[in-house]
Amino acid sequence: MGFYNSPRIITNNLVACWDAGNAKSYSGSGTTWVDISGKGHNATANGATFSTLNGGVWDFDGTNDYIESPDADAWYPETNYTAECWFNCDAVGGGWNAIFGQWPNSNVNATNSWILEYVGTDLRFYYLNAGVDAVPYKSLGTVSLGAWHHFVFSKAGSTTKMFIDGIQVVDDFDIGTMQNGTGVFTIGGNVASAGWFNGKIPLIRIYKGKGLTGTEVQQNFNATRTRFGV
Repeated sequence: MGFYNSPRIITNNLVACWDAGNAKSYSGSGTTWVDISGKGHNATANGATFSTLNGGVWDFDGTNDYIESPDADAWYPETNYTAECWFNCDAVGGGWNAIFGQWPNSNVNATNSWILEYVGTDLRFYYLNAGVDAVPYKSLGTVSLGAWHHFVFSKAGSTTKMFIDGIQVVDDFDIGTMQNGTGVFTIGGNVASAGWFNGKIPLIRIYKGKGLTGTEVQQNFNATRTRFGV
């Protein structure tokens, strides 16, 4: 089934879409995870294992598995931007456990921009502001392990919102001007040479020039939740 092709999914301003449940995105063999947005941001799997669970997912072992896509303007959150993914974390190890984002190196390195990761059982969104020597983050709270969750980071002008499972979990805030990182986009780990994720990631969407509204976030969540039994 081509989940990406559902008419309920918002596709305007979509600049990257990887969906392990769509044969056009991943055929079931090889290491290339095709970007089916039409923008050509294909990703390469390194050690992650494909499974037909929930229609198709990538399984990460928490040790050295990751997927990456080359640096692109698509990863830079400008005035209006949205990053969305589904994930299921089996367990957390010491340190950080990265889900997705552009953060291949340590601290305020110029290659970095933003990353979603567990630190213990606290799910955090770290980000870098241009020209600021600090690494702020927003805590999304204790997000349960061993269960499917839907995450959205939405930036519309000076208003930033963050959602888990269709519900806004961080008050509106102004994230400021974010750094334009120059590094690879990483999925499931290899963040600062570690940050390995133990769990499953099936679906990621990136929108550029559009910050999804709360209603639109709920629309995308409802369009895919049945696949994950949520």
